[in-house]
Amino acid sequence: GWDLREIDGYTIISHGGSINGYQTQLTAVPAKGVAIAIMTNSGRGSAAIRPIEEALLQELCGLKAAEPPRVNLPPELLERYAGRYLQQFSSVDISVEGDGLSAVVALTDPVFGPPDPWPPVHLRPISEREFLVTDGASAGSRVDFIPNPDGSVRFIRMGGRLGERA
Repeated sequence: GWDLREIDGYTIISHGGSINGYQTQLTAVPAKGVAIAIMTNSGRGSAAIRPIEEALLQELCGLKAAEPPRVNLPPELLERYAGRYLQQFSSVDISVEGDGLSAVVALTDPVFGPPDPWPPVHLRPISEREFLVTDGASAGSRVDFIPNPDGSVRFIRMGGRLGERA
């Protein structure tokens, strides 16, 4: 689906994708008549996509996103998010680290088997259920947790994909 966000009152629409060592991002600001297409030939192209998108939004549209707020969450709330989540082509292991979370992503390949997991990334809380990736190729991206009706955690949304708690 499309990612919708707002900067300075303008709606930003974007969607990214990846396959076989390529990553892409299409971003549009309809009210400004601007569309940005970014294509990389790297499985970790998101490390380049985010800063390029931010620079072009500022240069072409005069838009710069505000830094997300810092939020302190109690340890028992952070513990609720710890565990393994399964996405279509990866697993995500979440653990508590200091005043935030740590995520380790391991891609799964039905033909070649699992590769080594990616290095851990740190997640800083910016609301009760939303976190900001602070390092690694996905620095600046957001991760959120989606609860069941009873408040227990059902899904993680990371990299634009849902992962169900294992």
